[in-house]
Amino acid sequence: MTTYTFKLFGKASIRREETVVGNLPAKAQELLFFLIIHSNRVHAREQLASQLWGDASDTQAKKYMRQTLWHLQTSLDEEPSAAQPLLLLNNQWLQFNRYASATVDIDQFERVFDAVRTLPEDGISADQAGLMLETVRLYEAELLQGWYVDWCLLARERFHAMYLLMVDKLMHHCLYQGDFDTGVALGLGTLQFDCAREKTHRRLMRLFYVSGDRTSALRQFEICANAMDHEFNLPPSERTVRLYEEMRSGKVAPWRPPQSQPAQMAGGDELRTLLGEIERLHVAVATLRSEVNRLTDAVERGSHYMFGGV
Repeated sequence: MTTYTFKLFGKASIRREETVVGNLPAKAQELLFFLIIHSNRVHAREQLASQLWGDASDTQAKKYMRQTLWHLQTSLDEEPSAAQPLLLLNNQWLQFNRYASATVDIDQFERVFDAVRTLPEDGISADQAGLMLETVRLYEAELLQGWYVDWCLLARERFHAMYLLMVDKLMHHCLYQGDFDTGVALGLGTLQFDCAREKTHRRLMRLFYVSGDRTSALRQFEICANAMDHEFNLPPSERTVRLYEEMRSGKVAPWRPPQSQPAQMAGGDELRTLLGEIERLHVAVATLRSEVNRLTDAVERGSHYMFGGV
């Protein structure tokens, strides 16, 4: 059985077994990649023809569609008797066959995203984190790098948003587990795609700071400020500035991985906090009682002055 490999992140590539398929016309590539990205539904041939050849007449567009499908099938050199062909089609519609013998990088990406997108940031298991880390590494560059047709731009933004959500969850997980090197690598990799993303800068600042590298945490703020000024001619947000000021003054609470803190220590900290609150309440009550006594004495003296001669 012939196996195909489709790589859509970064510069697109197609392999048939170990052979690179490099003779595919541009429109045939566009049609194929559109069908792969939108493989969850069937597509009317007429509608696709109008989308790909919008400047042509309906008759010409349909002709171009027939020619492109011929080029596509010829270039892929797919066996006519294949039990699961790459393309499912008839005179009215066509669809990429998700059950064909093919490996597609965006398929794993979407499956993992769907499995973890609703998980809370602090509710990720070690196995889930490992799978997510493997998955985000597929995103070595944006979807179909160098393509600028409208449908591609929309799909690119969708996959980039998936990538950011998974990276955010992973960076939080790395902070929670004390895996600072991995968290920093993820953050720096993300900034290669969007150098002015403040949320990533803040997470990097926290990762550096809690790992004991205060200098890098403060430097990360400067990098953020320069990127914001260059990209948007704006300063960092109040939230980012506040985090920077807290780190510079040492007001950010120290942090340790939860597994390194014995349960009795956590309980002792809570007890000390509670005792401190009780002590402050005692002081407040004593102060209030003293004020009540003072007012009572004043009232009694006033009453004696007004009625004492009667």
